[in-house]
Amino acid sequence: MVKYKRVMKMLNNTIGKNIRRVREINDMNQEEVAAVEQAVVVSSEYGNSIQFTLRSGGMTYIPLDHNSDLGTGEIIDITKAKLICLEKSGESDIYRVGYQESPW
Repeated sequence: MVKYKRVMKMLNNTIGKNIRRVREINDMNQEEVAAVEQAVVVSSEYGNSIQFTLRSGGMTYIPLDHNSDLGTGEIIDITKAKLICLEKSGESDIYRVGYQESPW
């Protein structure tokens, strides 16, 4: 968790005051990785999202972190993806996918 504190601090500084703060950053767990057949960057209303095609036949979408430079159509290795939980007082938490090729 120590290596993620540096990333959390950087992300919190990036998103500014009175906005959502990074609560936690987690790797995708084995169950999540096993459930996904493919993960691809798609364009969405408020920026890019990751479209997860599930082995069970469904699809789900999670917005891509705004610090990412991935382009639409790129297929990602979800073992390198991080699930970022953002919080704001008085509101529900939201999630973003963080992704970078080099280690966090």
